[in-house]
Amino acid sequence: MIRFTFGAHELDAVHTADFSQLVEAIKGRSIVSLGEWEGESRFELGLSGSVMLRVLTSGTDIEINCVSTQNPNEPLASALLLGDMPGTVPVWQLEAKLRGLRTAFAIFYLLENSRQEELAEYLRHHPFGDIDRALLATEDRLHIESVSYGSWVATVRTKARTALNALIAVATIVFPRTRDAFLKKIEAEASIKDTRARRDEVALARETFELRKDQTEYALNLAEKIGDDEARAILYRRLRHAVYELASGDPDEDEIRRATQKTFAEGKKDQNGSED
Repeated sequence: MIRFTFGAHELDAVHTADFSQLVEAIKGRSIVSLGEWEGESRFELGLSGSVMLRVLTSGTDIEINCVSTQNPNEPLASALLLGDMPGTVPVWQLEAKLRGLRTAFAIFYLLENSRQEELAEYLRHHPFGDIDRALLATEDRLHIESVSYGSWVATVRTKARTALNALIAVATIVFPRTRDAFLKKIEAEASIKDTRARRDEVALARETFELRKDQTEYALNLAEKIGDDEARAILYRRLRHAVYELASGDPDEDEIRRATQKTFAEGKKDQNGSED
């Protein structure tokens, strides 16, 4: 019999999972260490993003246990889907996707944290500037730990506790086809960490996303927070370009580009219904 579990036995915090949850939790992570416990029926694989996969045997029973090894003060780690692509891609394409990721993340992070005035001022003076480098502190930025095929997943870290919403915004807006897959992955990671509050937070996020008619409305509402016609026009242009780069090579790239052009079009109506 094979049993799948999340959580640490040492902390008496183990709960049963199913195979699909396990797949979502470990897919695309890199193996960074291996361990065998002498005298015990136990084998461990250390994965990127501070995750440990344990194989425990007892007689004819096998337990596949997935547990977080992240310390409380360590930066948050998340496995982020980069789109559905073949097993090998040109380096320039991966570079473009990562550049689009950090630009889009920086924009949504600033808007989520009510820093729209600072962003607007920067865009007016530096319309093509590097928003990530200029406005995000080191602890707020994304730090990459690994990029793996599975299909193309980047394990990223940030010290900012408010970064999750920005990451979800980026992933679910750019790749609507994989929105459910991304949320499943976030849910699986919450189960690994096994904190009740964290799991409730993710469940609420899923409910919120499913209630929205279209996730692009969320992006549009965030972008309109900037409240300045000139800065908004530049912001729309930067968001379009970031999405184009992040969606590069995805089977739905053309569809994503069309949707992005429509959502972040020049002359978009503001919240009062008047034309920009």
